Amino acid sequence: MINRYIPEAVMNMAITSAAAQASALTESTSFESLSASWIEYLQVSATSVKDYTRAVRQFVRYLAEHSVSRPQRSDVIAYRESLRASKKPATVQLYMTAVRLFFRWLETEHLYEDVAKDIKGAKIDRSHKKDYLTAEQVKALLRAVTSPRDKAMLYAAQTL
Repeated sequence: MINRYIPEAVMNMAITSAAAQASALTESTSFESLSASWIEYLQVSATSVKDYTRAVRQFVRYLAEHSVSRPQRSDVIAYRESLRASKKPATVQLYMTAVRLFFRWLETEHLYEDVAKDIKGAKIDRSHKKDYLTAEQVKALLRAVTSPRDKAMLYAAQTL
C-alpha cells in the first residue's frame, strides 16, 4: 500500500531529483561532456566517432531550432522526417542510428528516457544499380581516348 502521507521535505527531494535527471540533457550537463562519455561507452572506430558526433550535434541543433527542451518520441520522428526531406537514405540511417544509440546510452546512465527506441531510419535500396553507357557515350569516350592501349581496353570491354 502506498503511503499517502509522505513528508513534504522527502517529496521535495524526490521532485528535485527527478527534475535534475529530466534536465540533464538540456540544461545542467553540456552536450560536450555527455558526448565524451557517450563516445567512450560506444567503443567504435575514429570514423564512427566523427560521424556519430556530427549526427547527434545536428540533432541537438534541430531541437534548439524548434525550441524543444525535453525531446519526446514525436520530436525524434519529426527530426527523422526533416532528414528524409533533405538527405539521402544512407545519411538518414546513419543519423538515426546515432540518435538511437545516444538515447539508449542516456537511459542506461539514468539521465533520460529512451524516446528513440524502435524508431526506424530510412529504407536503403541494397540492390546493385548499373547505369550502362549509351552508344553515343561510348563513341564519345572512344574519340576522347588517345592512348592505343586505352582504346584497345575500351574496345575489348565494349564487345563483352
